Amino acid sequence: ARGIWQTPWLEARPAAYIADFCVTTKLDGTVTYAITTADAADGAKICADFGCVKGCAEVKDNKAELVLQVEDPKWWTPEEPNLYEGTIALGDDVISTYFGIREIGTGKFGKNNRNYITLNGKPYYINGVLDQSFKPKVFFTLPSDEDCRDEILRLKRIGINMARIHIKAEEPLKLYYADCLGLLIMEDIPCFWANPEPDTRAQFEVEMEEQIIRDRNHPSTFYWVVFNETWGLFTKWKDEDGREQREYTKDTAEWVEKCFRRAKELDPTRLVEDNSVCNRDHTITDVNTWHFYSNGYKRVKGVVDNFCNTAYPGTHANYKEG
Repeated sequence: ARGIWQTPWLEARPAAYIADFCVTTKLDGTVTYAITTADAADGAKICADFGCVKGCAEVKDNKAELVLQVEDPKWWTPEEPNLYEGTIALGDDVISTYFGIREIGTGKFGKNNRNYITLNGKPYYINGVLDQSFKPKVFFTLPSDEDCRDEILRLKRIGINMARIHIKAEEPLKLYYADCLGLLIMEDIPCFWANPEPDTRAQFEVEMEEQIIRDRNHPSTFYWVVFNETWGLFTKWKDEDGREQREYTKDTAEWVEKCFRRAKELDPTRLVEDNSVCNRDHTITDVNTWHFYSNGYKRVKGVVDNFCNTAYPGTHANYKEG
């Protein structure tokens, strides 16, 4: 896929402006904006107005931390996607934005003390789909605002509460509707097919950082998938008989771990998966996932039972050696 497939725009800004921000929320109503400015003088005021809560912070070295406290907070969930809309301003630079108060995590619950993904501190049953978002006439471009909205509503109508945006940086407008209408989003970082050469790795790291920074303020986004099915992680060559060989090298696995940790630095509030595996080759991950391609009840049950029986804490069964 190539060419312009998302919305480009030009934006006029004052000489001093808000360049970026990252919002984190807590269930007690604490909302923190870590703000980066451009050419703002030390002492300049950044002010937020969300109606029910307001506040200001001062800029120092083009950074500011703005902390708000929402009384009696209404949490964000797919069932009740509560959002707080308002503005953040630095002089004449005014940004219309919103936040949703929610926390993502993991924890042990129940008589058997089993691990669960949690939403707002409680186990949350995820009924999700793989969303490759292919359009018969326009490939991966969503033609209109209405199309973005309808894609979210179509999933919710059939009881889906999560979509994995697969090998794609999603159109931000569709993520906006996931926030407004209530759908959890698992976001892939688009990966590559080529050998993991140094220049390819460097470009991947740039694009991963840009995507996480762009999308980390969406309350619907709860999970990052850095790589998929070891794509681009095998070093391939042909042996003396002309047969293709491949190896997921120790050096590449260490780079995958580096990418995992960088994703955590950019966004410590969400779950991160190193590699969504079908070759049993995780390195380090928040969630021990696996893929299988089988059909028929007996065959599928056997595959699932085999995995579950080897998926205990400390297992090496679904991980790359070492």
